Amino acid sequence: MKSALFALIFTLFTTVSFAQNPTAATAVKKGSSRITGKIVDSLSKAPLEYATVALTEVAASGATNSVITDAAGNFKFESLAIGTYKLAVSYIGYPIKKLNTISLSSGKPNLDLGTIPLAGGARSLQEVQVVGEVPLIENKIDKIVYNVEKDITASGGTATDVLGKVPLVSVDMNGNVSVRGNQNVRIMINGKSTGSAAANISDVLRSIPADQIKNIEVITAPSAKYDAEGSAGIINIVTRQKNVSGISGSINGGVGTRQNNGNFNLNYNNSGFHATVNLGGFLSWKQTATNDFEQTINDGTINTFTSTKGTSRTGRHGTNNGLNMGYDFDTLNSVNMNFRISDFRFNNDGASNTISATPYTFTSEGLNSFSNFDWSADFTHKFRKPGAEISFSTQWSRGSGVNNYTNLYTAVFSDLRNDINGKNNEYTFQLDYTLPINKIFKLEAGAKTILRRINSITDFFTIDDGSQFIFDPARSNAYGYNQNVFAGYGVLTINLAEKWSVLAGLRDEHTGIQGTPS
Repeated sequence: MKSALFALIFTLFTTVSFAQNPTAATAVKKGSSRITGKIVDSLSKAPLEYATVALTEVAASGATNSVITDAAGNFKFESLAIGTYKLAVSYIGYPIKKLNTISLSSGKPNLDLGTIPLAGGARSLQEVQVVGEVPLIENKIDKIVYNVEKDITASGGTATDVLGKVPLVSVDMNGNVSVRGNQNVRIMINGKSTGSAAANISDVLRSIPADQIKNIEVITAPSAKYDAEGSAGIINIVTRQKNVSGISGSINGGVGTRQNNGNFNLNYNNSGFHATVNLGGFLSWKQTATNDFEQTINDGTINTFTSTKGTSRTGRHGTNNGLNMGYDFDTLNSVNMNFRISDFRFNNDGASNTISATPYTFTSEGLNSFSNFDWSADFTHKFRKPGAEISFSTQWSRGSGVNNYTNLYTAVFSDLRNDINGKNNEYTFQLDYTLPINKIFKLEAGAKTILRRINSITDFFTIDDGSQFIFDPARSNAYGYNQNVFAGYGVLTINLAEKWSVLAGLRDEHTGIQGTPS
């Protein structure tokens, strides 16, 4: 019964299959003849694998058979009947090649067509755009690059938030940055130092929105090109540059439980001139901290107990604004100027109550502020040889800082007020030259001069009998600091293989320091 049912189903399946294809071509009549050949490219003479070769019988039936060429471009038709045939060869990217009259006779039953060349098509293809995908993290010979543009979670944050994700970099809750556990880090913006970063790195990073950062470079092994400062390494923050013609801009911000930030960006680019205006800032909510301290000393001769309980409130806010302008005279010469103004303020007020042999209360008011101005100009000339260029850069940074605090005591200690004012001027001149000698060797050389002029005035005030603060000349002082740095360097990069490079450099740096206390 099962055998009969299987036979019935097979019969029905076969009948339906043939019923659905009434016009399908029948195979070429079988015999003992054979046709062979080889398909190649007409120019390179290379064999074409997987070309389709169709053989059609020139008769009323029009029977057709087809084969695929092998790796050597060969094809073969066997068991053919005597008669006349047509041959058609097709391959992707090539027009169809046809041989209209191929005859097999009893006197010549087998036929070798030899080499059949296919000529490439003359059709022009549309433009093809190749887009390379940049990874989130790149490892290079002397640095690690974190591409912030590829981090979708960075939007709305600040440079501090992004640095916490960068390999080898750590950021504590106060915004202090360290590389491999060392806080002796040098911060640069677009390859240039900034005076504001030298004064307060954490506040500068809070004021830079993550949306304006292109990538962050962590240079753990600085070459001879870089200054000797920053033993832990260099962190270079590269901001985004808009290259699209016309006007564009953006506004973004963020609100958090500890800090709020905002940023406005406007870009203009037309006929070789480009300008970017960036206004940004942050405001932190006032944070309250409590302090509870107890100490008991009992060694048989001294019996004391001290208990101090207090609170402190801290608030921060700052702005970081910039203007960048540049002009491309032609494809080889360009000039760029950058202005950056920043202002940061830090307030700290506290009060405490101490219970001891002589009880007393303590109140304090503190103000820390720092403002900075950076101006830089660069001229770059590119040579005809790709990658070869020479550039001259100059920079002026001027900063002023204030650190004032007042401490008031009801007993034990004397009231004290301290005002510290500092001014810093830094002038930089730099010349850099880059020459790719060939695909293996690249030479870099340059010279740099830094002139620093720093002045600090510290004024102390003590309380008089009338509860008024008066200037204390005995404890007040002023200090002048001059530093001159002259350096020259040379760096040779050798590319040994695709993933292997050697970087060797030499730097000669002389630093002269003069301090003048008064």
